[in-house]
Amino acid sequence: MAAGLDWLRYEDLDAATRQNTPKYCGGAYVAPNYLQQKPVLDSPDAIYLAADQAEGNMDSAMEFTGNVNVIRDVVLLRSDWAKFDAISEQVDLRGNIRLRTPEVLLTGSAASFNTKSSSFSLDSVSYLFYQMDLRGDAESFSTKGDQVLYIHDGNFTTCPPENNDWSIAASELELDRGEGFGTAKHASLWIKDIPVAYFPYFTFPIDDRRKSGFLYPSIGNSNAGSGLYFTAPYYLNLAPDYDATITPTYMHGRGLLTELEMRHLSRLGESALDLGYINNDDDYAEENPIHDPERWGLAFENSTSLESGVLSSIRYQAVSDDDYLSDLNRSLDINEASHLERQWKLSYRQSNWDAYGLVAGFQTIDEDILAEDEPYARLPELGFNFSDRAQAVRYFLDTEYVYFYRNNEDLTGTAQTNGQRLTVIPGVVYDYDKLWGFFRPGVKLHQTDYLLDDQPASQDEHLSRTLSVATADTGLYFDNDAFYFNSDWSQTLEPRLFYVYTPFKDQSMYPDFDTDYRDFNFASLFQDNRFTGGDRVGDSNRLSAAITSRLNDVSTGREIARVSLGQIYYFDDRQVTIDSEGDGTRSDSPFAGEFALRPTSWLDLSASAIWDASESNTEESAVKLKLHSENYRWVFNVGHRYLEDELEQAEVSGIMPVGEQISLFGSWLYELGDDRTIGSIAGIEYESCCWRVQLFNRSYLTSSEQVDHSFLLKFELKGLGGIDSGGSAGTLIDGYEQREQLRKVH
Repeated sequence: MAAGLDWLRYEDLDAATRQNTPKYCGGAYVAPNYLQQKPVLDSPDAIYLAADQAEGNMDSAMEFTGNVNVIRDVVLLRSDWAKFDAISEQVDLRGNIRLRTPEVLLTGSAASFNTKSSSFSLDSVSYLFYQMDLRGDAESFSTKGDQVLYIHDGNFTTCPPENNDWSIAASELELDRGEGFGTAKHASLWIKDIPVAYFPYFTFPIDDRRKSGFLYPSIGNSNAGSGLYFTAPYYLNLAPDYDATITPTYMHGRGLLTELEMRHLSRLGESALDLGYINNDDDYAEENPIHDPERWGLAFENSTSLESGVLSSIRYQAVSDDDYLSDLNRSLDINEASHLERQWKLSYRQSNWDAYGLVAGFQTIDEDILAEDEPYARLPELGFNFSDRAQAVRYFLDTEYVYFYRNNEDLTGTAQTNGQRLTVIPGVVYDYDKLWGFFRPGVKLHQTDYLLDDQPASQDEHLSRTLSVATADTGLYFDNDAFYFNSDWSQTLEPRLFYVYTPFKDQSMYPDFDTDYRDFNFASLFQDNRFTGGDRVGDSNRLSAAITSRLNDVSTGREIARVSLGQIYYFDDRQVTIDSEGDGTRSDSPFAGEFALRPTSWLDLSASAIWDASESNTEESAVKLKLHSENYRWVFNVGHRYLEDELEQAEVSGIMPVGEQISLFGSWLYELGDDRTIGSIAGIEYESCCWRVQLFNRSYLTSSEQVDHSFLLKFELKGLGGIDSGGSAGTLIDGYEQREQLRKVH
């Protein structure tokens, strides 16, 4: 196979090319400026001919000998001898032929070129396509018009000239630049000088456009769930605006699972449909003899934006049984969870108001969730929100109507309650903002009415609640300029006070449709209600005091460091609860703090904590340190998370290069309380200039407390794709996906 065509050694490359070329590749293809002294021609179709000697008549035929140059537009042909037939517009060339365009270089022994039809043929060819790094040899090379190229009895590779780790030989190669793909007939894959696979016919991309055809297969094994599997996906490029992928998967012990993904994109929005189906799951039938072995999964999403301002979003998910996702799901866009969402929302937005309507429901797939704990469907939910500003005064109105429903056939007491809830919240806020600080007092009225069904006999069907909420939010900005490390810095000090007053009202008789006690953190210091949802309005007479300090780089405006600390001071006991949470008699809260440090682009340290000063006790904390090189070639992450009486976990992950071409991957998630590993991955990667292989071993704790071990393989041939077992370190190692994106760019 030819080598050295327009190839520069690494040390001879310019700085820009060298930056995107690994040193171990030895160099890179560089297209020369071959038309530095291009003659001035009357039109792009005009032909320029020059040689040391010429004989004949230009009106009929001429022969050219020695240093023959033929130029037409951006095409340059050179040879030792040429004959031009003016009548047929045919050019025949012999000896040391070299053809150049901005995209390709061809060399050979004999060639023919018809200027009228733009057809071209060349014998004993060596070729190089610059943009694809594709090179090879062939018995002959021909064109059909300007877009289709034929290579006969040839081979190709994307390896550098001095490296033939792999190549593909074929009786015929067709490169269709108009369609963006190549076709190989009677092809064989060679590793070094050894043939390892034969393909009677296959296609491959030569640019970024999509094309129908088989994708690379996957094969793998897992000791929990599916066992050995083999997948051969087929991609259908149906139209420029929609496509589909059919993925048949044979799973040992279960049978043939077929998954379908369809996507549609238009100027109004996008849609995606995922389906999974297995007619007869043998393992499931054996384990669950009373259940139907026919199993399926479905996910549909749509988002549409109309020019009138109407927005529509749909999300629908469903499975045939609770175990479908853990047993079978391989490519459906459904994350395993306790509830699957079904929702359709329509909204309309104007400059100072918006309205929306939605219907929403869930499928519960966690058998441990009790019927009284299942979420309510919203059939429907309607909302209207208005906000307007008159100078420094802002008026607003938030309204919401919801009909809550769930199957209450097997429920008793207040758990069987369904019903309607109407919430109306008018309010006004005064915004006083200056460079040195702000003051924002406000008041709103929280009006809620219920009309309930299936209430216990002792409970009222109509309930009403009216509460006022008064707030005052104020803060100051102090700014100090400093000069450190030969740079200008700005350090701020930002104290803030936030006061809330809401009178107490007994709400124990109200239902719980969608309400939870809000998690306590730094952001919750500035919330006027300690509950989420609309069924509880917490009584409050409290003051939040917090302070934040930032360090900014004046030259870039980038925040280098930030630290925040705050606490709530209660002037009255809290009495309103939800599920026995939310009340309290303490006069102060724990301290809530946050810290972030980003001194450089390669270091990111973040931390948050909840600390109870009265008990000298940490209730919650999270710390994460991320380090990486500019190109993410090496990455190191370490983190710790603690939640009192619930969990304490430590995590370490990273990517470490071992030499220029080998990298190690790893991730370890350890539960300190139970003294056990709950997730890990260990892998190795080898990358050359024209191929890459990754081997991973992954272990994780499943929901059934079983440790699942799986072996993952990823093999790529540069420019052609590869074999992927379906696993990735992307979700386990922070920085892995950024590394992969940079590899694609370079």
